This record gives sequence, structure tokens and C-alpha cells, in this order.
Amino acid sequence: MKKKDKARHVRQAAKSAQNQHPPAVPPDETSVDEAGDDRPCRLPVDVWLNDKQRWILVCIVILSLLTRIAYYRDIAASPCVNAHHWVSSDMHFYHDWGVRIAAGDWLTDRASHRFTGFERRLASRYFEFYPERKAQYASADNPAHALISDWWSGKLFRTEPLYAYLIGITYKVFGVDVRFVFAWQLLLGIATNILIYLIARSCFGNITALVTAAFALAYAPLLFYEMVLIRATLIKFTVAFTLFLTIVALQRKSWLPWLGAGVAFGAGLLVKTIFKILLLATVLGLIVRSIRAPRTALRPLLGLAGGVMLCMLPIVYRNTVLGNPLMSVAATERYTFFLAHSAYYDPVYNTVPNVSQIARFMGDSGNSTVSAVLYTLRTHEDLQSYLKLTCNKLAALFFWYEWPNNANFYYYRMHSNMLQWVPLTFPFIGSLAFIGLLAALPTFRQSWTLYGFTVTQILIFLVARINARYKLPLALTLIPFAGFTVVQIGLWVRTREWRKIGLAGASASAVILLASYMLRPLPKEIKVVRSSDYFSIYDWYQETGGADGARPYLEHLVGIGIEDETVYLKLAVFALNDKDYSTAESLLKTCLSLNPQFVPAIKNLGVVYIGTGDIMKAAEYYEKAVKLAPKESDPYVNLMAIYLSKNNLDRALEIATLAEKRFPNNPDVKRNATVVFGRAGKRDRNQKP
Repeated sequence: MKKKDKARHVRQAAKSAQNQHPPAVPPDETSVDEAGDDRPCRLPVDVWLNDKQRWILVCIVILSLLTRIAYYRDIAASPCVNAHHWVSSDMHFYHDWGVRIAAGDWLTDRASHRFTGFERRLASRYFEFYPERKAQYASADNPAHALISDWWSGKLFRTEPLYAYLIGITYKVFGVDVRFVFAWQLLLGIATNILIYLIARSCFGNITALVTAAFALAYAPLLFYEMVLIRATLIKFTVAFTLFLTIVALQRKSWLPWLGAGVAFGAGLLVKTIFKILLLATVLGLIVRSIRAPRTALRPLLGLAGGVMLCMLPIVYRNTVLGNPLMSVAATERYTFFLAHSAYYDPVYNTVPNVSQIARFMGDSGNSTVSAVLYTLRTHEDLQSYLKLTCNKLAALFFWYEWPNNANFYYYRMHSNMLQWVPLTFPFIGSLAFIGLLAALPTFRQSWTLYGFTVTQILIFLVARINARYKLPLALTLIPFAGFTVVQIGLWVRTREWRKIGLAGASASAVILLASYMLRPLPKEIKVVRSSDYFSIYDWYQETGGADGARPYLEHLVGIGIEDETVYLKLAVFALNDKDYSTAESLLKTCLSLNPQFVPAIKNLGVVYIGTGDIMKAAEYYEKAVKLAPKESDPYVNLMAIYLSKNNLDRALEIATLAEKRFPNNPDVKRNATVVFGRAGKRDRNQKP
């Protein structure tokens, strides 16, 4: 009896110690045990991983750092590092704004809106449609610029300002060099990987967290944007940090963690408008969670409100000084809504409204958000049209192509071995995560915040336009669910029960089907790497490098495998200027192998053969040019000269007569036609030869 009593006392002592000091471990991997208990069961490997947290974090940091050092070296040595010189891009907009801040304009005490060729065309079209409104800008030095400034509400920020101010501070401290910005963006990328791991660990346990960390390290788009001068990296970090702080705050009873989460949300509002929706979703989640005891929601809500207001104080101060509406952050909301929701937007081809449609929107939609929304919705014939647009957006979400916006993922991949070696993209993560969203439902109590952020990101994606950088925050919240799917399938197989193995097989099959759907082919009209992706900074190379400045850049493009007829054409022009006719001929024939009806290459082959003395071969190519491009005058001019030199007056007269009818006011046509008619004795231009 003494032994039994002793054993009983030992069990009671152990139970008492466990109650007093519960183990600080994350939720275990979800798997229904043999007894049918719905609680997660404990696995030995989960316990082992819990003891190795410090080493796991060290490994994540080291691997993330090594990956980013290699990526930085690749891009810093490539033309991509100069992408911010593309004048029409967001990269140039942020760079220019950061330079002005570093120079001392800390309030941005001027209109911060860009005014490029697009804005000039837009203003010109607006004044064509509404000539009566041009008078109100007659006194302005630049009426078109004044119009655009008014449309963007004067000194109100064109877009959320935090990213530009971080660039400005960086330029002020370290000098005006984008590589310093890229350095802290790469550090934010490392921090984001750590946060993704910690979020997965809090929601799903150690094993899923480890798989999630591996997926985050191998997900190429997360790495890609860290060397692009746009706010995508800052957005992904802020989303991860805000989500992590919200999860931590839910585990504490103090209001201070909620104040920290509020500061994170407030900073997010200064980065991107999407944080309004994330904040609203979090507030609704807290209210629903506390519906039986409403007072318990008061402390978190006050903490959130306090943190948000702290971050908004600089905006309130600036708006007070400059006379803007107190809480206004950015002026792009109406325009962004029109681009993403009008009937003119096509998510399948990612085409947006044209200049004329935008000008009409500017003139007829009014100055309020409500009127802009109503105007946009009226562009649809009926509800079916709008629902079709939404369904097309959803289909674009589940698609492999990373739609370019300012920077092209596939173009950067051509310049970076590291970006090529990092294998994962959205079809892999998205297909696994879709199953994970369903499989992880038993863990909803502990992971509802992650669910909330994920569903909200999907809704945001449907509200916005389709492009790769808008998909990035969604991918970040989906990666833990992708990791959960892999672990759950493994646990089901491990049980060796047919029902669970069947679940594992069905899940794997669903993943394969989803991935197959995502990998459907790109429309034939769309190139994976577009001409604009590499010609966007061609003018800058030409301006900064002198007459021959762009040639090394073009040769670099050929060297990395760009197959674009315009690249070869421009190189051929350089060769023609050097009178290197052999090289020019080879390059131009490469153009025609890529595009047999590329008229500029055909015309320049005529120039090549004139230079080599093969006049009649030149005539063959100019005749082709006349057939393919009858509205271009220079082939007619050259053909008249060639046929005159060969005494083929009949054909010269045919060309001259046709050219005069098509180009009656072209001086070159008139000059050569006069010679042709004079040589043939045809003073009467109307007489047929």
C-alpha cells in the first residue's frame, strides 16, 4: 500500500507542477488521435523542434542573409539597378520624391504628383473634350500641369508617404544611391522570413513552422521585390509584423501589446491603403470574439485606436500647416477605383482604361469619392458585366504569371542566378494553401487572425487591379497554410489508416488539379518579358553614355537571351552608322527571323544593300516595305531613285504617281517625283504613264 500511495503522491505533485508552470510551447500539429479526440496530438519531433528554437532562428537568418547577398550582387551588377531612371515609373517617382525630402523639403510643401508623357496626353485629351474649362487655367504657366495638380488635390500626397520618407532619410544619411535603400529592404526581407516562421509556429506548431520557413526561403517573388525601388517589400514586412503583433496581443491581457499593434496598423496606413481594410477586419474579429462579454473588447480596441492615432499625428500636423483635410493621406483612391472596377478594365489581358476614357472620368465623375464610384459602376451595362469582371479577377489570382507592374519578375530572373535558383512561385504555394485553408479549420480558434488576414487579402486583391506586387501580401499569409497542408498530408499517411490515407490522396490530387489550372498558357498576344521591360531605361543609357552609350546595354540584352526584334534593329542601326554592313545585315536578318513582317528591318536591309552596291536587292526590300506599310513615304522615295539609276522609267513612273497621290505634301516625294516626271517628259502629273 505504501508503494501505491507514494506513486499516487508523485502523480499529484507532477499534475500540480504542470498546472502551476504550463509549458510555453506553441500549438501542436493538428491530427485527430486514435481515441477520436479533436485536440492536437503531440509528436516527438515537435518536442525536439521546440527545444531547438534558437538554432532554427539562427539558420533562417543565415540562409536568408546568404540568399540576399547573392541576389544583391547579381542585380547590383546588372542594368536593373538603374530601373529608377525610367521617368514614367513608380521607381523614378519615389526616387525623385526621396531626393527632394533629403534636400530639405520635409513637409513636401509642393504638389508631389508626377507629370510625364502620360499626364501630358491626359491633360491634352481633357481639354479637347472640355474646351470651356481650359479658360480657368489660362493664367497658369503650364495649364496641363495645373489641371493634373488640381485633379490630385494640390499638395495632398499622391500616394501614402512613409516609403518615400524612408528613402529620403536614407539619402540624407548615406547619400543619393538606391543601393542603400536596397540594403535595408533586404534586411526587411530577412525579418519577414522570421516573422512568417513565428506566425506559423503560433498558429500551427513547430513542424508546420519549419516547413513554412523553408517555403518562405524558396519563394522567389518575396526575394524579387527587395531590389526594386517600390514599396512592395515594406508592405509585405508591415503586413507580417502587424499580423504577428496582433497574434501576440491576443495572448496577453495587457493593453500595451494592443497599443503596439495599433502603431503597426497606423504605420501600415502610411504605407498602403489596404491597411484600412485589414484594421477594419481585425476590429470586427475582436467584436465578434467578445460578443458574449463586450467589455473584454474595450481594452484591445482602445489600444488599437491609440496606436493608430499616434502614427497619424505627423499627417495631421502637415495637413494643418498646408491646409489639407486633417486625416487625408493620399489622393489616388478615386482614380485607383476607376482603373480597377470600370468596364474598360480587362483582368485577362491586364489592360486598363485608355487616355480618352480616363479623361472622361476626370471630367464627369465629380470631386467626391461617392460620385467617382457611381460613375465607375455606370460604365457597366448591367450587374452581369460587373460580376464577370470580378470572376475574371479571381481567375487571374489563380494564374502562374506574375503580371508586371513597373518591374518584371521574369526580366530580373534573367539577370540573377539566385532568383533562378529560388524555385517556388504562386502556383505551388497557392494550390497547397487552398487545401490548407480547409484542412486547418479545426485550428480556427488559435489561427483566426491568420484566416482573417488571408481572407481580407483575397478581398483586397479582388478590389484592386491584377498585378504581381498586389499578390505579394496574400502569398505571405498563404505560405503558412501551404506548410500546414504538407505536414497534415504527412500526418495522415503516418497513421496508416485507409480513411486518412484517402484524405491525403484526395488532398494531393486537389493540389495537382489546382496547380494545373494555374499553369494554363499565357495568351499569345502577351510576352513573358515585354519590350517595355528593357527599353524603359534605354533613353537614359543613351543620354548618359553619349552617341554610343546604349550599345553596351543592347549587347547585354542579346547576351542574356532577349529575343526582341527591336533590340536587334537598334544594334543594326549602330552598325550602319559605322558602315559595318556585314554585321548590320546579320542583325537585320535576325530581326526578320523573329518577325518576318517587321517593316523597319526590311527598310534598313534596303539601306544595307545600297551601301554594298547591290541596288536591285535593295529594291526588292523596298518593294516589300511598300506592300507591308503603304502609308510610309521613305520606301517610295528610295524606289524612285533606284529605278531612275537603272533607267527603269516605267516602274519609276508607277511609283512616282502612286507616291504623289498618297503623300501630296511630302517634300521628299515631290522632289524625286519631279525628277522622274522630268526625265520621262511627263510634265502633266495627272497623265498616266
